[in-house]
Amino acid sequence: MWYFAYASNMNRRQIEARAQRTQLRWMMARLDGYVVQFNKRSTVDQSGKANIVPDGSGVVWGVIFELSEGEFQRLARFEGGYSRKTIEVACVEPTARFSAETFVAKPEGSDLLPTSQYLQIILDGAREHELSADYQAQLASIRTAG
Repeated sequence: MWYFAYASNMNRRQIEARAQRTQLRWMMARLDGYVVQFNKRSTVDQSGKANIVPDGSGVVWGVIFELSEGEFQRLARFEGGYSRKTIEVACVEPTARFSAETFVAKPEGSDLLPTSQYLQIILDGAREHELSADYQAQLASIRTAG
């Protein structure tokens, strides 16, 4: 199965630890018709966690990872408050469309800010997978809490 990561799970160290496997097969991917918002409230520190929400003109860049169902279930244990959703993403190389699973949450507020540490994990993943400089800059411009 393919799993679309758009936030902290893009970070290789994090997803490999959570899936309990290294050297996962991956491809850069684009999800059209959505945007990333930090509108899921953390139960730990009340900060904003990333979520995708429909937006007709939006584009979310991320990474699809090939996981077994068991690896996906291990990953899901870390995604409290999120639900599994099947989406379709476009890959650049190879040029193709893939059905993928991802995690979405019910929005809990529009004024939530991510912590700088959480945003850095997302930025590290975007850099590791060579997402476009423009998209990385867009992520880097997000205001953080504290």
